[in-house]
Amino acid sequence: GGPPPPPPPPGAPPPPGMAGVPPPPPGMFKPPQGPNLKEKKKYKLDVQMRRMNWNQVKKQHLSEDSFWAKTNEDQFESLDLFQDLEKTFGTGRARNLELSSEPKLKLPKIKELKVLDAKSAQNISILLGTLRMPYKEVRSLVLQVDENLGEQTLGQLLKYLPKKEEMDSLASYRNKIGELSDAEQFVVVMSDVKRLEERLECMLFRVRFHEELDELKPMVTSVTQACREVKNSRKFGKLLELILLMGNYMNSGSRNAQSFGFELSYLTKLSSTKSANHQTTLLHFLANIVESKHPQILDFVTELRNVEEASRCSDEIIAKQIKQMETGLNKIKHEVKSHKKPQDSNDKFAMRMEDFLSRAVREFESIQQQFELMNKRFEELSKYFCFDRKKTSMEEFFGDLTAFYKDFEKARKENAKIREQIERQKKQKEREELAKREKLNRAAQPKKTRGGVIDITKGDDDEEGVLDNLLQCLNTGSVFKQGRKRAGNKPISSVTREGRVIDITKGDDDEEGVLDNLLQCLNTGSVFKQGRKRAGNKPISSVTREGPGRTLTRLPKVLGDEPPNVGGNSVDGAVGSTAKVRGRSPLPNGRTQAQDILQRLEGTTML
Repeated sequence: GGPPPPPPPPGAPPPPGMAGVPPPPPGMFKPPQGPNLKEKKKYKLDVQMRRMNWNQVKKQHLSEDSFWAKTNEDQFESLDLFQDLEKTFGTGRARNLELSSEPKLKLPKIKELKVLDAKSAQNISILLGTLRMPYKEVRSLVLQVDENLGEQTLGQLLKYLPKKEEMDSLASYRNKIGELSDAEQFVVVMSDVKRLEERLECMLFRVRFHEELDELKPMVTSVTQACREVKNSRKFGKLLELILLMGNYMNSGSRNAQSFGFELSYLTKLSSTKSANHQTTLLHFLANIVESKHPQILDFVTELRNVEEASRCSDEIIAKQIKQMETGLNKIKHEVKSHKKPQDSNDKFAMRMEDFLSRAVREFESIQQQFELMNKRFEELSKYFCFDRKKTSMEEFFGDLTAFYKDFEKARKENAKIREQIERQKKQKEREELAKREKLNRAAQPKKTRGGVIDITKGDDDEEGVLDNLLQCLNTGSVFKQGRKRAGNKPISSVTREGRVIDITKGDDDEEGVLDNLLQCLNTGSVFKQGRKRAGNKPISSVTREGPGRTLTRLPKVLGDEPPNVGGNSVDGAVGSTAKVRGRSPLPNGRTQAQDILQRLEGTTML
């Protein structure tokens, strides 16, 4: 809407962002274009997804032989994967997690010791207390380059002895040494050793050399092998392709969509992307997808055996130690030349150091070649995965990979625990539902008759039908199975037991007395208490009069019917009970004896 900006002065370059800037003339520098790669697939999402906030590798930074130029993540594409991604991460936006920069630690400055001050003298006195030998003997061991002077002693001598200038000043007191303190006397004795400080440094380097070499070799080897493993691992490459596919799908419509690759440092941030319901993370989702859909790449860590060891190696420390070795060897070479002429007969410095140099130089050249190969492999790895070698150290790179696969394994274990918990809950729910159905089935079943009540009036509505039902109850004893549980049952005091015989004839010698006793037996079930113990019990189908072998095929329709040869009757098959049956004698109210039994039963526990 405002006026256009003024034109630039003659000869000045046009301001940035102005249209119509002419292309650079032929022959001038052109920005890198990168390899000729097919554009990545663009996805259209129906829902908003959580974002994978990686730093994408630009196309112009790719080379023909880089990993990202050869990726084929489309092989993992599936509708199930995309649906699972939408279901799990399909709500809201992911938070941009900013890593707080750690404050840099300031190393305290080491204060230089001042020669012959109180503190320096005290330190020298402590050193002399550990040596416990005459001062001249210490001097002789230094001249002979004796191995009894270990690393600790040599280090303390270098630390606490004053510099050459101060030692030269103390040397003037050689004729008055008795007036000096012990610490100063020791300094005077050591002051006549030629190039004492340089000699001690060379001796200390000689003692430390093989120890440092043994530390360097495994570090250099681990990093070199780790570089080769990461670059050549097919399973890890497939895993990166799967992550790239998921990220391009989830990032559809954002600035990170259609990425050709991503910085591998993003692998440690997968767990920061939460699902829509905050119940899981992108890392747990990835572990579940790999385990269920792509198990062939699940054990990718087996192809990265040296990565964890390489994560403990600092390229800066390795380079520093290599440099110190080179400097130390060069110093020894120089000192050997300076000590070609021995100081006295005890001086063995030149001889001992020349022998050391002949072996140390060969070993150093070997480790130096390995170090150069390590740097070359890591440089190739940085180009292969398109990260800045100057900004990413070996320790950081392999540390990120180590943290990723440890978090991946941890997520797998947590997923397994969740599945076990769900399975336990499912089984518990099934048990509860089964118990509930059984309870409902029991409640739906007809309840058993309580209190010993059994209806014996089913059948024909006459005395014969009633007695037939009564006979069936007597055969099975069911009339008493529940009746005996009642607290109101009383024992029959008028019934006596002789073996298995129960006498029910006690009472009036008429039909009513016999039936009264029978009724009492029916109420208590005592007629069957012994009868059920007999083997071969038979149903009661006949009644015999007094005397054996005289039976009726069934109970008479009317109890008063007088069968022939009336006598003592035995109920065969139950308990061998004996009863006398008389002729029919109607009751005063006109009822028959069978009707009276039924009436009595209605007032008892049977009905």
